[in-house]
Amino acid sequence: MGEVFVIRGEAVNNYRKPRASIQVKGALVGPGGQTVMQKVAYCGNSLSDEQIASLPMAKIEAAMNNQFGDSLSNLGVQPGNRIPFVIVLARIPGEATDFTVEVTGSTVATQ
Repeated sequence: MGEVFVIRGEAVNNYRKPRASIQVKGALVGPGGQTVMQKVAYCGNSLSDEQIASLPMAKIEAAMNNQFGDSLSNLGVQPGNRIPFVIVLARIPGEATDFTVEVTGSTVATQ
């Protein structure tokens, strides 16, 4: 798979109700701020450095696309609570100079 760029962080539920299927987008930007690569992932899926180094990209993608999160952690994030995320980007363009992350979606939890 070659070199990868890994973004780890936490999303915070700032809504008044529990949220589910929280999704984030990580983007690599080049000179002038234009996006040169991006990837969307669901929160609550953990990948260790060892997993990222050893798993095929298809398995990493499958983990990032699990909308429910590990142990269903992305099904009922309470107001004010945080949920971790990891975004793995492969085949990094040479013109990438910085990165951005934003929450791109979530739904009201039905619990």
